[in-house]
Amino acid sequence: MEVKPDGVIEHNGAGEVGARNIVGYRRLVAEGLSKGSMKAIEELISPDLVDHQDYGPGFPPGRPGVKALESTLKTAIPDMSSVIQEIVAVDDQTWARVRSTGKFTGPYLGVPPSGRPIDIVVVESVRWKDGVITEHWGVADRLTLLYQMGLIPEGSFPVYRPSTW
Repeated sequence: MEVKPDGVIEHNGAGEVGARNIVGYRRLVAEGLSKGSMKAIEELISPDLVDHQDYGPGFPPGRPGVKALESTLKTAIPDMSSVIQEIVAVDDQTWARVRSTGKFTGPYLGVPPSGRPIDIVVVESVRWKDGVITEHWGVADRLTLLYQMGLIPEGSFPVYRPSTW
């Protein structure tokens, strides 16, 4: 384990291949997720991506679905920024915990913007082949996202409050 100067915790159990995959994933998050770069997505994700994450109705499978999701999110949360908190490389796989923040100021799948802040964590696992992602699993904290968007009424979402125990 190594804590990098940017605060990211890295675990590389795959030598040069793991280092390359970590660099690629960092680029995907920095350029593809935070800046909405379709070029980064096209260069780092295989056209034949097998995606095990369901993005919801209307999103196509594979790389087109990833591109559509990123475009939709950038419309809804134009200032969205994603940062890796921890990343692990083993063999041909990379796991990461990614925090995404921003403000919900644009429409999202027919939902009007609330102007509320968004702060969620996504856990991702990807498989690489020849420097591109060929398979993806992702678990986003959708319940928190819906609450922060204002789609779950105030008071109906349990909040951790250790001072009340």
